[in-house]
Amino acid sequence: MIRASLLLLLAASATAQGTDLGHRTWLWLEAKHPRTAALADALWDFGIVGIVVEPGDDVARLDRLGIPYYLDQVVSGGTLHVKPDMWKEAVTRSRAKKPDDSRPRCLSDPAVLAAAEKQITDRLSALGKSRPAFVSLRDEPSFTRLLNPIDWCRAPASRREFAKWLDQRWGGIAHAREAWGLSKDSDVLRWGGPDTSTDPSATPPLTSDVRDRFFHGEPEARELIPWNDARDFADTVFASTVDRFAAHARARLSGVPVGILGGQMPHAFGGFDWGRLLGSLDVVEAYDYGGALEIVRSLRTPRTRLLHTVFPPKEAPAAASVHALWHGFFHGTQEAVLFKGDDIFPEGDVTRRTPWANSLAPTVKALASPRLGMWRRATPLSPQVAILVDMPSIRLGWLLDTRNDGHSWRRRLTSYATHHSTQARTRVAWIALLEDLGLRYTFVTPLQVDEGMLTRPSLQALVLPRNLALGSRTVARTREFLQRGGLVVADCQPGLYTGQLARRKTGALDTLFGVRRTDFRSNLDGPHQGTPHQGLAPRRARTPGGRRDPSPSGLGLPLPPGRAPGGGPARTHPLPQLAPP
Repeated sequence: MIRASLLLLLAASATAQGTDLGHRTWLWLEAKHPRTAALADALWDFGIVGIVVEPGDDVARLDRLGIPYYLDQVVSGGTLHVKPDMWKEAVTRSRAKKPDDSRPRCLSDPAVLAAAEKQITDRLSALGKSRPAFVSLRDEPSFTRLLNPIDWCRAPASRREFAKWLDQRWGGIAHAREAWGLSKDSDVLRWGGPDTSTDPSATPPLTSDVRDRFFHGEPEARELIPWNDARDFADTVFASTVDRFAAHARARLSGVPVGILGGQMPHAFGGFDWGRLLGSLDVVEAYDYGGALEIVRSLRTPRTRLLHTVFPPKEAPAAASVHALWHGFFHGTQEAVLFKGDDIFPEGDVTRRTPWANSLAPTVKALASPRLGMWRRATPLSPQVAILVDMPSIRLGWLLDTRNDGHSWRRRLTSYATHHSTQARTRVAWIALLEDLGLRYTFVTPLQVDEGMLTRPSLQALVLPRNLALGSRTVARTREFLQRGGLVVADCQPGLYTGQLARRKTGALDTLFGVRRTDFRSNLDGPHQGTPHQGLAPRRARTPGGRRDPSPSGLGLPLPPGRAPGGGPARTHPLPQLAPP
């Protein structure tokens, strides 16, 4: 009672009131469990709204029983989700003497897209008059498999579309060749036309070749531009495919929300550029690691509902799952899925509950109860701190993480990346710090910054966590933000590269922070001496007075109040001053 009263007080005093969109909890129920009236009663008593179904389930029976449902896995066959056997076969082909790095279902192939749209049409038509609460195109979709690295896609259709994309990106194929450092007659990037017999074609660079030149050769300043373009194109194709399928589903099931579940953190591979993806999604789940949930919460549209899945804890007490439900609720989720039926109803007996289920039931009911209606109607207070998340820096961060991998970089699979990505760990650290300080924060993209996001009155600080790549417009907006009295916090490497991953001669914000660089070393991983990289050209930071930065990670932090380069008054202030009164 004390907790509920406190929550209501916080909601009422801190926010304006809007529409109560409710909170729903679903059960992932195995097909072996019979759909009966007893199940309907058990779900109702528990506070569970309904169940998850897949194409082919008897939804008419669920309607007769009064059991709501949402439809999952509408798109199958390897289009949005590459199965383990398909992935294993594709990896074998990519490592052959004559490697084949074609995606099993090329998302630039019109025949593949048409077949998937027909599948969507058939599966939604099979519902008849029944209507799901929402439709999930796919659970754990990806351009590769989850976040696994592979140089997809080099199929002819993809190369053709890649050339067209480069033509638009660089304002002409000649400019693209110049950016890539190619000669006019290079076969890597060619442009067809009415007076030629060839189609446009662009060959994406191989990651292994890029790594060899970057770490062991003498790379040029533009060495990483083609690789970044290839990765950006893959993200664009994945996002446009999701958008196309979502629009197709909405057209055939008018009024029913459409989304994807089991999304991943932003990464060099996989396609999870959430700034692109979220515009077409009504419902989305991002797994809560690497800051993915907070990124999605920050970037989603007002109509997008967030979902999260709660699993039985393997070693932690059942109370950990109760905490997970509350954690998701307070971080903006409006849908929860309990996984799975056998862990709720032992041996399929819906008249009994497992101890885990008994621990969850009161919270499941509380989240949907009228007592929390004021909280659900609440509008979040405006953020005080913006955290920049940009894909070029994430890609470069991944590349740097692989510097000691040799050929084993291909085995940086999702399970490894979730724990060892320096980009992800840095984001999580900033989230923890800001939450512990009681500061409200939001993730922002370079596009949002370029379009004036930092002019919002509530924003007092901008955090640049390992933003090695910054576009010129983002740099300009950052300087303007500082001139207006904002605080900018960064390490010693912001803007060493452009937004296209062209290396600059010096950091774009070095003069802003008063950083002078004396050599090529950098402590990328903490207190030990970092490995020199000619490609990155990171150097140990020094303060304006020439003193070496004493922090173990070589951070180039803002000057304290009252001091600035040249002796003028500083325009920054300490982070603790941002704490709410």
